[in-house]
Amino acid sequence: MPYGKSPGIGAEPHGELFNEVDVRDEGGNSSPETDYQRLLRGEPLSEDKPTANDKSAAESPSAKVPKPRPRIHGSATGEMLKPGESREATIVLNKLFDLSKSGRYAVSVRRRLSDLATDPRSEVIATSNTLTITITK
Repeated sequence: MPYGKSPGIGAEPHGELFNEVDVRDEGGNSSPETDYQRLLRGEPLSEDKPTANDKSAAESPSAKVPKPRPRIHGSATGEMLKPGESREATIVLNKLFDLSKSGRYAVSVRRRLSDLATDPRSEVIATSNTLTITITK
């Protein structure tokens, strides 16, 4: 199965770039995302979202100049995984989600598998088992 990854040997250091991570609290609610996670998803950062108090500023386009957005650069390589083979990726969950509340969280990861050159819109998805973690303070 074609598998895109960052160059290098061993576990991918930034697995969040290639994987979709889902973290849910005990009630099944999605955990709040960090600005870094929103950036990865191509969504507005929290300071870019208008609030009720910003209503008058929203009416004047020149009133609020957006802050420069951080850029994420990198490169990827591809390799074929044989049946039974596996790869490791490092994902720092609290870079992606606010896990400051104590409690149990369910974590799962999805990854699209494709050959970017021949099948960039592949619908083949690899899904992890769900891992339950407990945060205590």
